[in-house]
Amino acid sequence: MRDYIATLESGCGYPCHIVETLGPRRTWTAYVASIGPLATPVWQEDAIPPGDSQGSPGLLVLLPSLDGVVVSEQEHLDRIVASMAVGGEAPANDTATSRFTVLADATAAQFYFSFVHEATWKLLHYRTIDISTETGTRLPESYAAMAGKRVGIVGCGSLGSKIAASLARSGVRQFVLIDDDILKPGNLARNELGAESLGAHKADALEERLRAVAPKVTVEVWRVDLGGQESSGSTATILDALAECSLLIDATADPQAFNFVASVARRARSPMIWSEVYAGGIGGFVARLRPGIEPPPHAARRQYLAWCRSQGVPWHGQGDDYDAHRDDGPPLIADDADVAVIAAHTSRMAIDVLVRSDTSIFPHPAYVIGLAADWVFDEPFDTRPIDFFAEGEWPLPVSGEQAGAALEYLVSLLDRADYAD
Repeated sequence: MRDYIATLESGCGYPCHIVETLGPRRTWTAYVASIGPLATPVWQEDAIPPGDSQGSPGLLVLLPSLDGVVVSEQEHLDRIVASMAVGGEAPANDTATSRFTVLADATAAQFYFSFVHEATWKLLHYRTIDISTETGTRLPESYAAMAGKRVGIVGCGSLGSKIAASLARSGVRQFVLIDDDILKPGNLARNELGAESLGAHKADALEERLRAVAPKVTVEVWRVDLGGQESSGSTATILDALAECSLLIDATADPQAFNFVASVARRARSPMIWSEVYAGGIGGFVARLRPGIEPPPHAARRQYLAWCRSQGVPWHGQGDDYDAHRDDGPPLIADDADVAVIAAHTSRMAIDVLVRSDTSIFPHPAYVIGLAADWVFDEPFDTRPIDFFAEGEWPLPVSGEQAGAALEYLVSLLDRADYAD
């Protein structure tokens, strides 16, 4: 913003758009989101996420120098503004009861909020924070490629919400989110979302969260239980949306949902990652499948389940919501740290796929990660890699017309399977 202001003519006023948010301890934070008419801005802030704020019109007044400029009363501010030539569209009308004004020169800025109280204009002076020492994006240059990638995440619960937020912070700017569940108080123990989202659909609330942590995020939300009883029409549309993604992530730990995602990945030849947190928080699993490099998803899943059986140590922790009930002791419950570890491993592998494509820093396509001395794990952080062998073929890419027919056929098969179950 400072660089752009240096190109403007001093002694003039310019319409701008102000975004203001309420922070901790009733602290209001505001910044200039754009300069120029709202519909056709000539400058826009690209480093600060707007969150859910709609913003308000304001006026940027460029002075030769702010040295010695001290504004304590509304009348003083009005005299400064009145002496400026304001270009573009008017930022406010005469009936407005509040307005924002920014006084700036080439190196500094002062921010004011004016409002009517008891028929008198009052003035609030914001403290300006200098962020010119910021060190840039704080991300590797290679991560910039992720802004053009679209990631589909099925499951916006504890695991999926953390994965989505991590990818947004890392540079992903396009998401498809699928989940039909509602955030309940008990979910706050592990979910990325907070109390402000209670009662909302997790996918909707996660969309708001992503907009709050990263700028220029676009999110397509589907409030659907992909493994549930949905109509063929809506399912086909959702599968179509997933087929356009650069990467698909299954974070549901639901075999039925896995079948949907895996089928789309195979038909669209899209890389897929699936992960899960084991009941009781004893560990988790993450796997990466790339077309033509790893086996197709269903084959890889069979190999993973065969690997689990081959360990010769049955795991009987089959509970709900990450709980494992055992006969010889109290229930084992996965906590936020357990979920966060598996989410971080999943995000790391997802970033690797999005940035490197055909190469990888991971020598193995799948990992079983221990977080407790249980099942096959000798101790916490005991990690067991899994190598998949070639089995089956990823189909060749299909045309648009063929894709539509294939999706209809896939949905009919899945519907038949649901009926049979």
